[in-house]
Amino acid sequence: MDIKNKQMFSKEYTFVIKGIAVIMLLLHHMFWKDVAVPINIHDISYSAIFVPATKTCVALFTILSGYGLYESSKKWTGNAFEFIFKHEKKLMIGFWWVYLPVFIASFFLHRHGTPMDIYGHNIKGVVFFVLDGLGLKNMFNTPSLNQTWWYMETIIMLYIMFPLLKKIIKRFFYLPLIISFIVLAAYNFMDFIGYEREILYLLPFVAGMMLSEKDILNKLANSEKMGNVIGSVAFMLVGFVSCLFFKVIGNTFFALAIIILTIETGKYIDLYRCRFLITLGIHSMNIFLIHSFLYSYFRGFRDIFIMIGNRIAGTAVLLILSVVMSIALEKIKFKMARLCWGT
Repeated sequence: MDIKNKQMFSKEYTFVIKGIAVIMLLLHHMFWKDVAVPINIHDISYSAIFVPATKTCVALFTILSGYGLYESSKKWTGNAFEFIFKHEKKLMIGFWWVYLPVFIASFFLHRHGTPMDIYGHNIKGVVFFVLDGLGLKNMFNTPSLNQTWWYMETIIMLYIMFPLLKKIIKRFFYLPLIISFIVLAAYNFMDFIGYEREILYLLPFVAGMMLSEKDILNKLANSEKMGNVIGSVAFMLVGFVSCLFFKVIGNTFFALAIIILTIETGKYIDLYRCRFLITLGIHSMNIFLIHSFLYSYFRGFRDIFIMIGNRIAGTAVLLILSVVMSIALEKIKFKMARLCWGT
């Protein structure tokens, strides 16, 4: 096998992995036992095994966030505050581009009523609106247009923690990993009201940072060892099984296995051929923010999935609708940018 001309761990790898994570995300929500769409399925016993593995989508996104932020910081020459502000701003702008349209649409489509019905009609409602618009509803346990947006607060807080975590990794490489395991263990015995998600997903975020610090993914992308394929498949099987028993720890191992196997696959297959997964990866943030409105919160759209009555087919329809809406949103953003700034 000749991989001398292959790229390093490039954006194509990232987009493909995010595409895989998007599919897992939609499957997770469509097959979850508390899914809001009341579809009757008789042969769903396998979901007890299948659903925990699909939750790995969160670990995948978080690992890539930690890795990407660390890689970006290697090129940064300013101070840490400016770096975090730049990336938080980019994150929030992407969020607001979805939040504002769905806020308006919620007046007509949301099955829980208008935004005022959800947030409240007094000054407290305004505060809840602001907290939801800042992605911080989970921290204060306040109402939200969409409960699946809890991840926004998680990644916002992990970004804020990034400079400190980087300093620790630079000086004591394994310490953040040890702390993450201790925190996960403590979570089982202590009450972290409002901070559960940050506690849980510190581990995959730190794992992504460590991969970048040691340049592990680039080294794997340029490795010619045939054992990597066998090892990654075995690692994936172990990760899959561990998802059933160790939740976030298992999801993190399974996510790492998916990343490694994607790298190994990229040595034999031109990732540019995976246009479908790349497209999903490019639109992953929009899809994450939009999809649950379609299958759960918005009347009319929700009825489509009730009518379909099959979760596999429903997932495919949800994927198509989410991508179409994301593409439309990006076109609107592009036209508005040209109109306002001439770019």
